[in-house]
Amino acid sequence: WQAIDGTQRDFDEMGNTTFGQFDTLVIADIEESPDDFARRMGKPEDMGINELKRYIELMKRSGGPYLRESVDLNMKYAYPVSSVIILLVCIPFAANPRRGGVAVAIATGASIALAYFVLMRISQSAGYNAKIPEYVAAWGINGLFFVIGIISMWRAPK
Repeated sequence: WQAIDGTQRDFDEMGNTTFGQFDTLVIADIEESPDDFARRMGKPEDMGINELKRYIELMKRSGGPYLRESVDLNMKYAYPVSSVIILLVCIPFAANPRRGGVAVAIATGASIALAYFVLMRISQSAGYNAKIPEYVAAWGINGLFFVIGIISMWRAPK
């Protein structure tokens, strides 16, 4: 980065200031390159994990908001675990279809999965609005349903 035709103001430890004119001044403290500003960024949900991490670091360095992207990054790690969590909760219901037949077991499993994904989106929205921490927004519902799954597996008829 270069500043052209300007005035530089310096402060010493005592609070005194000095002024100096310059024609060209090289600024080495700025880490961002002009390409960082020229590059068009996509939506966080369309970015890969590494690209999203780079974007968050860029926003941290430049002082921009990055909470939404940080929640999305945590969701990218938490979301794949959802299939295991849903299986853990639904297996005790599917293993005992005598309570109303296979159709009721399938409907119960689908209802549990729907409740999981609705709660996941609600917590994501709460994370976006800084109502809950970003890790809780991404992993809280997984933890809740994991505990429910462990309890239902433990209480299931053997």
